[in-house]
Amino acid sequence: MTKKLIRLEESQHQAAPFLLGAITFFLPCGFTQSMQVLALVSGSFSRGALSLFLFALGTMPVLLVLGIAATWARDKKFGVFQKVAGILILVFAIFTFKSALALKGVKNSVISNIASIDRAAEKDNSDVSSNQNEQKIEMSVTSRGFEPSTLKIKKGVPVKWIVKGVQVSGCTNKIIIPILGIAKNINSGENIISFTPTGTREIPFSCGMGMVRGKFLVE
Repeated sequence: MTKKLIRLEESQHQAAPFLLGAITFFLPCGFTQSMQVLALVSGSFSRGALSLFLFALGTMPVLLVLGIAATWARDKKFGVFQKVAGILILVFAIFTFKSALALKGVKNSVISNIASIDRAAEKDNSDVSSNQNEQKIEMSVTSRGFEPSTLKIKKGVPVKWIVKGVQVSGCTNKIIIPILGIAKNINSGENIISFTPTGTREIPFSCGMGMVRGKFLVE
């Protein structure tokens, strides 16, 4: 297939650029496929075309720099570029694997999201009110993640978790608690999640992609 693509790239036929462009539709890229789906479900030729145009425009600078750097590195036989690229791929692979573990409820200590190091995470029950029948906990979903990302709850007392959707993004529009089998779509405004902790342990939760994480400390 590579040989055929090379011949197609070197072809002077007028249809060659269009065919090469069409082939990119099948690239195994999650971002690209997401934009393709968005364009298809828009139901509008102009809206779909505009979405893909803006996507191409936004990704062009990075891809252009990568292409130039790769060509320069190949011409100069600069092995460092390949080593750095390999290391970056490994780092992203580890991070992705950790995110997958988070979706399964497995505890891990991968580099936490920005919200987890925010001072809001250090609050001690300032957003928690409880009585014998119910304990209320509040958390906000912002552009920085979950605030606070560490919450303390009491064992055996039903929890009313108030999740405030302040700045909900594509990644944080869903919260998953794998241990409890809970998956909740998050909208702007207040969202209520109810459950009862039955053991003294940590209960991890994350966004739908496992990238933004938090946890309950059951006491």
